[in-house]
Amino acid sequence: MRLICFFIGMLVSCSLLQAQNDSLLNLARSAQTPDTLKAKIYGDLSFEQRFSNPDLAYAYAQASLSFAKKSTHKPSLAQAWNDLGIIYFDQSLYDSALFCYEKSLPLRKEMGDLKGLGGLYNKIGIVFQSRGQFMDAMRAQIQSLRYYDSLGWEYGIAYAQNNIAILHYNLGSPDKALEYYQKSADIKLKIGDKDGYGGTLSNMGNVYFDQKKYREAITLYLRALEYIDTARNTYYLSSTLNNLANGYSRIDQFDSAFYYAKKGLTIREESGDKKGMVSSLSQLGNLYITANSDFKKGLPLLERSLKLAREIGVIKDHKDVLISLAAAYYSQGNYQRAYDHLMEGKALNDSIFSESLSRSINELQIKYETEKQFRENLELKSAKEVQDADLEVKSMQVRVLVAGLLVIVLLTVILFQIYRNKQRQLLAASAKAMEQNRFRSILEAEEKERARIARELHDGLSQLIVSAKLHVDAVEAPEDEKVFLITAANLLNESLEEVRTISHDLMPGALLKLGLQNAILESVERVKGNHKIEFRTELKLQKNPPEDISLAVFRIYQECLSNMIKYSGATQISIRLFEDKSGIFLSMEDDGKGFDTRLIKASKGIGWNNIRFRVDLFKGSFEVKSSEGQGTRIEVRIPVNDLQVA
Repeated sequence: MRLICFFIGMLVSCSLLQAQNDSLLNLARSAQTPDTLKAKIYGDLSFEQRFSNPDLAYAYAQASLSFAKKSTHKPSLAQAWNDLGIIYFDQSLYDSALFCYEKSLPLRKEMGDLKGLGGLYNKIGIVFQSRGQFMDAMRAQIQSLRYYDSLGWEYGIAYAQNNIAILHYNLGSPDKALEYYQKSADIKLKIGDKDGYGGTLSNMGNVYFDQKKYREAITLYLRALEYIDTARNTYYLSSTLNNLANGYSRIDQFDSAFYYAKKGLTIREESGDKKGMVSSLSQLGNLYITANSDFKKGLPLLERSLKLAREIGVIKDHKDVLISLAAAYYSQGNYQRAYDHLMEGKALNDSIFSESLSRSINELQIKYETEKQFRENLELKSAKEVQDADLEVKSMQVRVLVAGLLVIVLLTVILFQIYRNKQRQLLAASAKAMEQNRFRSILEAEEKERARIARELHDGLSQLIVSAKLHVDAVEAPEDEKVFLITAANLLNESLEEVRTISHDLMPGALLKLGLQNAILESVERVKGNHKIEFRTELKLQKNPPEDISLAVFRIYQECLSNMIKYSGATQISIRLFEDKSGIFLSMEDDGKGFDTRLIKASKGIGWNNIRFRVDLFKGSFEVKSSEGQGTRIEVRIPVNDLQVA
């Protein structure tokens, strides 16, 4: 019903505005009308025609720029360049759009037009985002937010926050994305921007969709449609319809998925939204292939999407369509075309992530050099200890030989020994400090390597497994052989979940974004689903510790939890975390079979040693209380006055 109203609304609006537009055109064509007013009239007309008649909108925008140049009026010229850039963007001509925005930028700066500058950086960010250049887009959107914040303009602030949220989502930070979406939604609701509020709800649905919470995502998409003005805002409308199609396809309601996908494509075709058409064509093509195995309808849609993606230069969408086509052609047995598309997709992927790969190689090199230096220092230390032992033996022999000498000689020897002992203490203290510094460097390099591997697992191996799963799902086989395909698909699903679990354990996102306390709670929730263990948590940190201490305590917690799950046979684990006057306190206790704590000192495993090293690094204390059949209690304390590394 809402979609019918949309088309009716478009017809009524066109009829009502026609007379007004004719009147404005007559005014613009009058010789008595100033050039500045002509520029404004053509600019307004261009904006009105941008979706219904893109060619006419372009002609009006060019006319506006021509009269603005004749007038030499800076505000008119800045606005004319801005309007022409919008028309180019609507037609997916991103290079031309950027050229126009950059022409407007110095004019806005000369005038001190902070609101105009905020709007320009917002549009520049959207162009970069559409081209898949997310970091450039983030810098532009943050600059836009700064200008709007300085003015206290809530409308602009809300849209800048919404765009920053989209970029966090594209960069793989869903929690940060939801944080900015919520800020944007609150402001839009406050100022009565229903269209904007609906668009933000739809974007929030995308985050839940990415987390596989499909029904929650669909609920948000349907709520968004209640707020979007279908007769005016085709961009938000088509995007939300596209999202609904994705959501329903994931819960196997394909009739609804086809309905919303076709409606979204129709609106985007009529509005001339080429980038949106790439997405809608790809979506509909994949639906035909996935839901009905209808390659005859699906492949032409995917090929149209690919042709359009190449034409307008959208890298990320281009890569996604290539992967879909490769999977489709592979399923048909056309291995050559499947291979060609995969290679083209790999080349695009390499261009996107080459900088990240280079940075990862540098980090690996640093880790190697650090470990090499650490080993060499250990060898030097061992050689020095042997040398000191030899000197001690020789010194004792000398003291026996001179035992009968004069008292003054004896006193001299004693004084020398005292001096030497002091030197040893100083050397020992220095050696300990050096060892701590070396270990700290190793820990830092290790954490960087963990982060790198986590990213590679998430961005590389996960994508390969997903692609393999698509191939397996697409294979057709006789009924008596389908069990092997089902088993393979299940194994791939399990592999994907295992890769994601390993990636999370290597570098938990909650620790970096939400702090130590929330990271532990998230970890507990994940473990609950895989083990029949009852958890009791009492976490009472008033403020989050510094990042290095948070990371150390979290790694200690991970090691202790792993030991309890693997070896204790516990049915219940209690975790306490709080701070008092003496420092930060972590306590973990299980009701398992316990063990003889004297075995810890004799243990050659790296787990206990890692815990001890991390505690020593912050001058903390570490105690294990356990006996056979009595469970285990582990207590760790970091003194509050010694939060910095010694």
